[in-house]
Amino acid sequence: MTRSLLRMKRLYAPIAVLAVVSALSILAPAGMVHTQTRDLLEGASGTVDDDDDATDNQESNGLPVLKATDIIIRPGRSGNPIVIEEYKLVFFFIPKVACTEWKLLFRRILGFSPDWDPEIAIQKLHNPAYNGLTYLSSYTKEEAQEMLTSEDWTRAVFVREPKERILSAFLDKMVVNSWYFKHFCCNEKQMGMSDPKARDYCNSRENAEDFPYFLKRTLDCPNEHWDSQANAIDRKWWTMMNFVGYMDNVADDAQRLLQSIKSIDGKTAWDQHGKTGWGESGKSAFMVRDTAHHATNAHDKLRKYYTECEEVFVEKHWASEWEQEAYHFDKIQLFDGKDLSECGDVLD
Repeated sequence: MTRSLLRMKRLYAPIAVLAVVSALSILAPAGMVHTQTRDLLEGASGTVDDDDDATDNQESNGLPVLKATDIIIRPGRSGNPIVIEEYKLVFFFIPKVACTEWKLLFRRILGFSPDWDPEIAIQKLHNPAYNGLTYLSSYTKEEAQEMLTSEDWTRAVFVREPKERILSAFLDKMVVNSWYFKHFCCNEKQMGMSDPKARDYCNSRENAEDFPYFLKRTLDCPNEHWDSQANAIDRKWWTMMNFVGYMDNVADDAQRLLQSIKSIDGKTAWDQHGKTGWGESGKSAFMVRDTAHHATNAHDKLRKYYTECEEVFVEKHWASEWEQEAYHFDKIQLFDGKDLSECGDVLD
């Protein structure tokens, strides 16, 4: 079979299957993967069914090896990495870290319209069956292994200050788009929701802007939009990351990344796709925004929703964010943490 036919098979088989996954995921609780759906994806991708013999050498050389159980190829995750072959880039998405902007950029690189059709729900941009992007799971195990370990490939990820990201998830998924939290965290299949009274109370929170309740529910309602960024990628693949950018410096870091990757003709992704053509005027650079205004108001916005109790809760349950070696955050300290007498069970 020719290389082009192999590419077509690799591209369209997972897309067809992921359409099924998308439909089934609506019926499944967050964090759960339907067994038959996983089997379908594994058979379509070729990534997880290939013989392990070819990767034995990588194990002996001390390099991590792609396995069927790895988080980064788990079906149904909107954060799974995509591949831009032209620039030898594997980009790892972390929800609530400018995923929409990055997917629009990568679509533009692939020749799609620079703007998303306003008549199509923006949620479909994050659906592999619709967005036209090529995911790592579309490749054979040997190809994916090469991309994940070769010095010729760039493996990039952007991360966000944890307290800010969790608040963003709350405002987006429980306040603005309350259907999302209700669908994934208030259904009777979710832990603790078998009691009708508990479900009714959960559903009543949609207009209450109840941040403490949201935080408590994250413990029994895991979801990639608010789970720890450290846990969004397997530990072994964090060690292979050779570019880490930060949301609070997104314009400069995005430019640095795009300037570092070149196509076969020697042109950088920045010159070709990032330097201009963005913003309302179409003349701005990619990711350029009012970062000074954002930085000035960040703490004020956090203080509007956080109390000392919530701050300590997040520092306790998202501790892995500040312990991850692949990235570093200076801990934002909103309060001195001295008066926790009224926290009650909030800190459990």
